[in-house]
Amino acid sequence: GAPPPRKLPGQSSDYTPNGTLSAGNIRGTGINAYASYLLKTDSLGSSGCFEKDLDVTVLNLEPKFSNYDLIIQEGGLTEQDVMLTVRNLPFSQKTICTNFQPTAQLPGDTTLCFGTKLTIDARLVNGLPTNTSPQCRFLWSTGDTTPVVNFSKAPGMHKIWVQISKGGCVSSDTMQATFLQNFLVDLGPDKEICPYDSTLLNAGTHAVNFNWYLPGGDTVKAQQIFTQQEGQYRVRVADAGGCVDLDTIHISHYPLPKTSAGPDSAICFGQTITLQGEGGITYTWQPPDHLDNAFVANPNATPPDSIRYWLITSNQQGCRDTDDVFIAVSPPLFATLPGQLFVCPGDSFRLEATDVKGDTGHYTFTWTDSAGTVLVTGNPAFLHQENITSKMVNLKLEDGCSNAFIDSIEIIVNPAADAAFTATPTEGCAPLTVAFQSTGSGWEWAQFTAGEGDTSETIIPQHTYRQPGIYHPYFSIITKAGCTDSSSQTIIVHATPTANFTAAPQPTRIPNTTITFSANVTDADFIEWDFGDGATEAGNYETIHTYPDTGRYTVMLTATNAHCTSTYSRTIIIRDLIRIHLPNAFSPGNDGLNETFTPVTTAIAHYQLTIYNRWGEQIWKGENEGWNGTSGGAMVPEGVYLYLLKATDDTSAPHFFKGNVTVVK
Repeated sequence: GAPPPRKLPGQSSDYTPNGTLSAGNIRGTGINAYASYLLKTDSLGSSGCFEKDLDVTVLNLEPKFSNYDLIIQEGGLTEQDVMLTVRNLPFSQKTICTNFQPTAQLPGDTTLCFGTKLTIDARLVNGLPTNTSPQCRFLWSTGDTTPVVNFSKAPGMHKIWVQISKGGCVSSDTMQATFLQNFLVDLGPDKEICPYDSTLLNAGTHAVNFNWYLPGGDTVKAQQIFTQQEGQYRVRVADAGGCVDLDTIHISHYPLPKTSAGPDSAICFGQTITLQGEGGITYTWQPPDHLDNAFVANPNATPPDSIRYWLITSNQQGCRDTDDVFIAVSPPLFATLPGQLFVCPGDSFRLEATDVKGDTGHYTFTWTDSAGTVLVTGNPAFLHQENITSKMVNLKLEDGCSNAFIDSIEIIVNPAADAAFTATPTEGCAPLTVAFQSTGSGWEWAQFTAGEGDTSETIIPQHTYRQPGIYHPYFSIITKAGCTDSSSQTIIVHATPTANFTAAPQPTRIPNTTITFSANVTDADFIEWDFGDGATEAGNYETIHTYPDTGRYTVMLTATNAHCTSTYSRTIIIRDLIRIHLPNAFSPGNDGLNETFTPVTTAIAHYQLTIYNRWGEQIWKGENEGWNGTSGGAMVPEGVYLYLLKATDDTSAPHFFKGNVTVVK
């Protein structure tokens, strides 16, 4: 079952399965002409190599030998020099690989995060196969003999090597693996703090990138943060090599002591009060002034002035809380009164003490006259006496603690103000003119109104009331001493009737001389007509009247009520009848008879007469005059002529007439 003999490259000799070879048939080729190659085989003739992976021995032979036998020693060839017997002559030899050399190439030095497993496959470099074969043998620094080895080392630097051998050929490589320490970050145990305190959270110095995730959802990039907020804090860190670590910590608050310094209080000057502190296990009062012990819950305080004390307490966890109490200390009672108070007769006046000092929450003010009779209480106080005279008024100020404060004020009564005035007349028909006159004097300021919204700084001499009604003119004054007075009058203005009427037709011409009258009257009890031609009529609001002839008549309507009378008049015009007469012939000739062609008219205010010949040519035109039968200064011949008359009557209405006129000579 041995494989057939194979020839070595560059050789013509054959090898045999017994491990020996007749050297007389071997000839060297190549650079070393005397180098020969010997194939190592086992007793079955197998070389232990694949195809071109051949283990051989290089023998350096002297040129003088041409025939010799080579005998391979037991145990095969190694990397060390061995002695071969060639006819009992010593020769040096070394094992080499002709077409195969195993390659040991580990990854470069590396750093690994804690807990990371390093796996090395000696058959691969950067994911690509190395120069190895299944017959290669592996030896690691850990003692492992497999191609693939997993490393989990303690933190620190570790040297790793591997040796790969095949036949007599060996390759080795070394690398350094650094395994980092156990943790990149350690926030420590959860913390409890006082609510007002801040705590430092430090992610340490083993990382270079820090991301904090705060309870409210915010993020912060920092190695350390200060915080007061309760809640869960999470940090993610990464070092320069990309290692990542996470840690969390919970911050919670200790309860605060429920500090109470007691209620605010008021005391009299020199009085002692016991403060009512509670809520803690230690107590400190600030300021300690006027306290018998500033480090107990209930010290005694005797402050000379109002003061605010602050109480600081702490609980078992050392958390502090504060509260304050205000102690109002009433000073000696004091008040300021004006030396004199000037008042006006009949006025209410104000009694007031200012700059009051003492217990402002418990004052009582009592005002008395010189006989001790209580006039009024309170501050300010208002006093009214109809017939007051000048006098002294005393004040007694008390607060229930200090001695009463007593002072007095002199009341001086000023002369009275007088705003009286007269109005004449006080009643009449609209429009009514009223005259005013003051009967008082001595004012510093005055204002007068007639009762219709208008004002002046003094009484006006007169005012006309044009609308019916009741008016109250008013006069108000202030004297130099500040006394005031006012007075008013009542003015009654009666409605004056209004009278008006319409008349139709107007104007009119005879024979239409009957006129219809319609009265338009207000505020009247009775009316009367005067038609202007001597005729009158009473009581009828609608009436007719016929005038006897042309003319202009003044008609008057009188309206009357219980107080007032009103009249209204207008002119009624009766015009003559409009008449225009034109002759049909005339005879100009200076004989004094029918010399001109002249219109005869009544109720015509103006006319224009134009003459045309039979060919329609205008030969003459005149204004308010007749035609004398000439044209251009020369007498026209006999014949028929056309005329056109434009007339305007006494109401400015136009009238037109045309016809023929014959000139006769």
